[in-house]
Parts: sequence; C-alpha cells; structure tokens
Amino acid sequence: AIIDVGSLYILKKFFSLGDIIAISIAFLLGLIFNYICNTYLTFKSRISKERFIRYLILVIINYLITLFLINILIELFTVNIILAKIISLPIIVVISYSVSKSWVYK
Repeated sequence: AIIDVGSLYILKKFFSLGDIIAISIAFLLGLIFNYICNTYLTFKSRISKERFIRYLILVIINYLITLFLINILIELFTVNIILAKIISLPIIVVISYSVSKSWVYK
C-alpha cells in the first residue's frame, strides 16, 4: 500500500500525470512488489508460470475494481484521489488475499 499510494502521490504531485496513467503506474509498481512478497513471504512458494498467470489475472481484476472504486469516490462523493485510493485499498486487500489463498497459491 505504501508503494502504491506513495507512487501515486509522487506521480501526481511532481510529474502532474493524468489520473488513469498515475493510478496505472502506481498499481504496476505495487504489483511487482506484492507478487515478490506474496510468493516468497506470505505463501512461501516459488515463482512459476502458472502462478504468475493466475496472479496477473487477479491483478487485472483488482485493477479494474480499483479504477471503478476511485472513479465512484471522486465523481459521486468528490473525494480527493489520494483519499479515494486509500479507501479502496482494504477492499482490494481482502479480495486479493482470498483469491490468492484459494486459487493463485493453492
């Protein structure tokens, strides 16, 4: 979360990137870090092609949910993009852990 939100903040504040581009880059940086940590630390597994493909499918789903949630929070509730990202994170964490445990790293 720190890498994702921190990257988003830096990309918006210092590089003035558009919302979708900034969210996408931050999400990708978080993805790489999370895949490595989940594989080796959380699930004590090894990197494999099958797991990586499943993880990418999960990430794509999480990415779409993230964009949807942030957009809803910004458009309907006029929430700041950083706050919207922070609010969306717990939802994504629960989805990601549950699906990882039952499908990606089963």
